[in-house]
Amino acid sequence: MSMRRKLWSALCASLLVVPMGAAAQDWEVSVTPYAWLIDYQIDTSVEQPSGGTVEFSELMDILDFAGQIHIEAHNGRFGVLLDATSLQVSDRRTRGPFEVDTDSGVNLFEAAAILTLTDSPSRFDLLVGARSVNVDIELEIETLGVLGADFTAEADETLTDVMVGLRYQQPLSDQWTLKLRGDVATGDTDFSWNVSAIAAYQFTSFAGQLELGYRYLDMDVGRIGDMEPEITVYGPGIGLTFNF
Repeated sequence: MSMRRKLWSALCASLLVVPMGAAAQDWEVSVTPYAWLIDYQIDTSVEQPSGGTVEFSELMDILDFAGQIHIEAHNGRFGVLLDATSLQVSDRRTRGPFEVDTDSGVNLFEAAAILTLTDSPSRFDLLVGARSVNVDIELEIETLGVLGADFTAEADETLTDVMVGLRYQQPLSDQWTLKLRGDVATGDTDFSWNVSAIAAYQFTSFAGQLELGYRYLDMDVGRIGDMEPEITVYGPGIGLTFNF
C-alpha cells in the first residue's frame, strides 16, 4: 500500500470515530468562503536537458488572489473540518541569463478530526488529519545571448501529508473572537508549515461572522518532475461564515 493510501485510510478511520464519540448531541455546521490577497513565491532548482541544474531564487513573486472554502462540523467536543484552497497564476521574469515564462497552479485540500481540549471560553483544539497538495508548474526557459539552447521544465504531481496542529480561540468581547492556528505536515512532501490569525465579528442580525485574518504557508515540496520547488504563500484575507 502506498504512503498516500495509508495516510488517507488512517484519516478516514479517525473521522469515523468522531460521530461515534458524540452521537448523543446535534451537529453544528459552519461554511466560510475566503478571498486571500496573497504574495505567492516560488524558489526552485531545475534540471537542464544538457546536464546540471539551475537555481532560480524568487522564480515567481507575484501578488494575486486565492480562493478558499472552509467547512466545519462540531458535535460536543468532537468535530471535523474540510478546507480547499486554489491558486492559479502566471508570470514572466528575467533571472540571470534566462527569460522564464511560468504557469503555476497550486490546489490544497485539508481534512482533519478536531478534539476540543478545554471547555472554558479560551478554547484549545487539537487537529489531526491530512493535507493534500496538487502542484502543477510549467516553465518555458529562454536562454539569452549565446549561452545555450532553450528548454522547458515541468512538475505536476499530487502529494499527501500527515498534518498535526493546534488552534486557540479567545473571546475578546461579546462580538469579537480571536482565532489562532498553527500546523505542520510531512509525508510525500519534505515538510510544510502553516499559521493563521483571524479576528471574527459576530453579527447580531443573522447567525454568522465576518472574519478578517492573515495566513502564512510554506511548503518544501521536494523533487517532482524536473524541479525541486519551495512554495511560500502569505497575505491578508476576508471571509464570511454561515452557521447552520
